[in-house]
Amino acid sequence: MLIVDGHPALGASIAQQLGDQPDMTVLGVCASAGDAIARARRVELDVVVCDYYLPGEDGLSLVVALKQLVRPPAALVHSAYACPEMTVAALLAGAKGILRKAASAEAVCVTIRAIADGGTVILPLPASAMLALGARLDGGDARLCGMLIDGVPRYEIAARLGISHEWIDARCWAILAQLRFTLRRSRSLLDWGGYGSMRPRRIA
Repeated sequence: MLIVDGHPALGASIAQQLGDQPDMTVLGVCASAGDAIARARRVELDVVVCDYYLPGEDGLSLVVALKQLVRPPAALVHSAYACPEMTVAALLAGAKGILRKAASAEAVCVTIRAIADGGTVILPLPASAMLALGARLDGGDARLCGMLIDGVPRYEIAARLGISHEWIDARCWAILAQLRFTLRRSRSLLDWGGYGSMRPRRIA
């Protein structure tokens, strides 16, 4: 496992906490996406736990880069500012989980074990957030996004919608670009103060 956090002291604390688990081994702590992907190319990893806000490239850029590896590790976005937009963006980028840093140590460990086992764990998305997201997307993109959030496999989405895997990827990139613009403006981060207190759920 690799920990990626822009605050070295916090990264070290997370690493110590997880390293105390008998079934977890932390192989290093990185402070940037660039350092993390360089380490991931040298060392085979099962899980990468990364913050969203990192120096230089953000955590989603790291998640996308990790997906290009021959044996991509499962990525958990672990952010103090987790919000509905970040949850959806993380899923579209290829993350297998998202948690707020305020989550209990037990929740973090349970989530890591689940994604290492092939699962996907996210914070529940309020109906109001889904409606707001749907209003910003056209009908096809909204349906595609909803199916991904529900954990529907991409091959099944392609069959249901009659589209190619390449088109799914293209639309995911387009939706992701919209969400990242919202996150850079940080408008939603103040609107969902109670979001991180919700219990994460496994969708796949």
